[in-house]
Amino acid sequence: LAPTLLQYLKREWKLPSLRYQNPPVPITGGFETSILKIQLNDTPKNVPATLIVRIFKRYATHGIALRESIIQNAVAAVRIPAPRIFLTCSNPSILGGEFNVMEYLSGQPMIETPQNNHPELLARTQIQLHKVDPAPIIKTLAVHGFDKERFSLQGRLAWMQKQIAETGYDWLKPGLAWLRKNEPVIGRLAICHGDFHPLNILIHDDEISGILDWGGFQISDPMLDVANTKTIGSLLAPVLVPGAIASKYIQRYLSAYHAIRPLDAHKLRYFEVVRMILGLIDGA
Repeated sequence: LAPTLLQYLKREWKLPSLRYQNPPVPITGGFETSILKIQLNDTPKNVPATLIVRIFKRYATHGIALRESIIQNAVAAVRIPAPRIFLTCSNPSILGGEFNVMEYLSGQPMIETPQNNHPELLARTQIQLHKVDPAPIIKTLAVHGFDKERFSLQGRLAWMQKQIAETGYDWLKPGLAWLRKNEPVIGRLAICHGDFHPLNILIHDDEISGILDWGGFQISDPMLDVANTKTIGSLLAPVLVPGAIASKYIQRYLSAYHAIRPLDAHKLRYFEVVRMILGLIDGA
C-alpha cells in the first residue's frame, strides 16, 4: 500500500517531491479499519508531517469516509479533541477501501495507562462533551446535506427498522416495537460520541488528548451516550482490566457521572435496550 498511497498524496496535494521520512507503521486498534501512521517530508500548509491514514474495509457503506470527515471536522471545530481530517478518498480501488488522511494525536490509549482514575476521568470527559452546544455542528452538517434527524433517535430507529426488514430478522421486530412505544421525551440535545470507552480515548500527561472513532456519532439525549458506555464497558471491562477492578469499573463511572450531572434511570434503561438491539443487528 505504501507506494500507492504516496503516489496518491503526490497527485492530490500537487507535491511531486513528496516522500516518506520513515516507512509507514501499522497501528493496532481498528476493528473495521486498517490504520497506518505516516511521516512525510513535505505537506500542504496547515497539514502536519505526521499523519494517520484510516482505511475502511471494502465492504463498508459507500460514502463512509466522507461522512466521518464531515463529522470529525465539525466536532474538532468546536474544540473537542477529535482528529482533524485533511484528505478524503471515496474510491475503494486506490487502497482497497475508502480512506481518510487525518491528524495524528499524541498519547496512549486510555486502556494502556495506569487505571487508578479511569472511570472518573471517563465520566468527567463525557460530561464536558455533553455540555458543548451542538448548534454549530448541526449547522455544519446541514451545509453538507446532513439533516440533524439523520443523527437523532428517530433516525436511528428508522435505520434499525430498515436493517431488520432487509435482513429478515423478524425476531427483532417486537424489540423495535417496544422501543417505538416507549420512546422517551428528548430534552436538551447533546453531542453523543456513541462509542465512548477506554479503547477510543487517548491520554497524554494524565489528560485526555484525543477522542477517536466517531462512527456512532449522534445528536440526542446524553443518556444515550451514557447507556452506550455502560453497555459496551460492561462487556469490555472483564476482558481489558483486572477482575477486581472490572467488577467496580462501570459503577464507579456511573457514580462519577451522577455526582456532577443527574442520571435519568428511565432513559438510561431505554437506551441500553437500543444499544443491545443494535448489537444484535450488527452481530446477528
